[in-house]
Amino acid sequence: MKFLKERKFKYGAIATVMTVCIIAVVVLFNVIVNILNQKINLQYDVTSNDFFEISEETKAYIPTIDKNIEILVLESKEDFRSIDSEYYNQASNIIDQYPQYSDKISVSYLDLDKHPNIATQYSQDNIKAADIIVRTESV
Repeated sequence: MKFLKERKFKYGAIATVMTVCIIAVVVLFNVIVNILNQKINLQYDVTSNDFFEISEETKAYIPTIDKNIEILVLESKEDFRSIDSEYYNQASNIIDQYPQYSDKISVSYLDLDKHPNIATQYSQDNIKAADIIVRTESV
């Protein structure tokens, strides 16, 4: 038990405890940020042309909408974002922002395999997976 009193052991133990604490803080921070990101959109567009943001004109127009609008993305959110194209990721980011500006706009991601009634409802339009349908109330 003499080694417990040695200087090397004390400094090694302190370094180990500090490393474990730092890792715990990083993991806790990551968990908190993920929880917040699910409740609040913490994304920030740093592209030069705001490719992942709704334009200011659109933001000004959205509050004037007086009818309910439903945006249907015919794919699960995970599958839609994972399609091998920057377009789908960009479209998903923008589509997901609309409900933040108006409670009259809703977004749903629906897998056509799990919701075949959608394909039946729009059979004349020849819809397929990853299509986007925007529908509103009748005039």
